[in-house]
Amino acid sequence: MSIPTNDSKTILVIDDHPSVLIVLKAMLEGGLCNVLLANDAESALRLAQTNDLAIDLILTDITMPDSSGRDLADRILAVRPGVKVLFMAAFVDSEVVRIKLLERVGGLLPEPFTKGGLVECIREKLAVSLGRSTNAKTMNAGA
Repeated sequence: MSIPTNDSKTILVIDDHPSVLIVLKAMLEGGLCNVLLANDAESALRLAQTNDLAIDLILTDITMPDSSGRDLADRILAVRPGVKVLFMAAFVDSEVVRIKLLERVGGLLPEPFTKGGLVECIREKLAVSLGRSTNAKTMNAGA
């Protein structure tokens, strides 16, 4: 993990699959931002409550065995009200669910996505430059 500076952003990534966490960490590190990892809701909440770094964004899977991403986001927002939220979802069964999520927290990243798509979605969410620019203009971050 890079050493935090005044301009660096910190992202808390939550997913119950260790391999996904490893891939996301590799995609996001390397000068792009500081990355905190949690493999369940309780670990994520503990990091949000005790970490000294300002957490700028949480990137969470929408479905996990111990909590929904939406419930976890609500719990983290109670502790850190200014945090932005971006959900990852492999399956969004209905347009209504998608619209409700976007209205509520403003971010849904459909899986699978590329590194460029991920960085672009995070850039849009945080409204800052992170790494190299891509041509993606929406939160549709597929290949």
